[in-house]
Amino acid sequence: MSAEGQKEWFKEMHEPEERKIGWHIQPDPHIARLILQVKKEYHTKGKALDLGCGDGRHTIFCAKEGFDSYGIDYVENAIHKAKETAQKEKLTNAHFQVRDILNLDFPSNFFDLVIDSSVVDHVHFAEWPKYMQNLLQVLKVGGFLILSQLSAQDPKMLEKKHLHEHTEKPYPESLYYESEKHYDHYFHESEIIKMFSENFEIIFMRNEITPVLLPHLERLMLKVLLRRIK
Repeated sequence: MSAEGQKEWFKEMHEPEERKIGWHIQPDPHIARLILQVKKEYHTKGKALDLGCGDGRHTIFCAKEGFDSYGIDYVENAIHKAKETAQKEKLTNAHFQVRDILNLDFPSNFFDLVIDSSVVDHVHFAEWPKYMQNLLQVLKVGGFLILSQLSAQDPKMLEKKHLHEHTEKPYPESLYYESEKHYDHYFHESEIIKMFSENFEIIFMRNEITPVLLPHLERLMLKVLLRRIK
């Protein structure tokens, strides 16, 4: 898979005629619950970063909850829609930028909360070190990370062919689908532990159904709340 090929795939998915894929325009209720947990239980506000924000649903939710909220995506059409929504709702604390999540040009230790809603599951594992480097640069020690990623426990993943045929894997249990223009990684809980435990404490991890506009496209997603410890 080429990075440019996947970028084009996501651009196509944000075209109006392609919205039939069923992406929801409302916040994922499980992610919203974890954001509120961070805010109320851990008394965290400050700055929030929504990686691969799409139309900005979680960026806007964070802004409404009092965060100084930043959403980034490399799809210009998505950022344009997100800015329009923020303007309509008169949110001056919701900021949107066209930016690649593997090239975060923010000051070090800038964010108190980072949200990754189905982003790293589309980052090829060869780029995971770069993803982690960028994440650790911008997230404060003591800050929180919310993940929602494709789950290896999802029965629908069996529809993907060749999941078990890869000789090159980041971990023995890894399952992923790769085509010329797309990459899907189906995460086991054990992979999250291996990837993040050096720098993060895992507070919560559970597989939960993520609602979309079209019920037959619902997916089981692995939801994780982590706190950076070093």
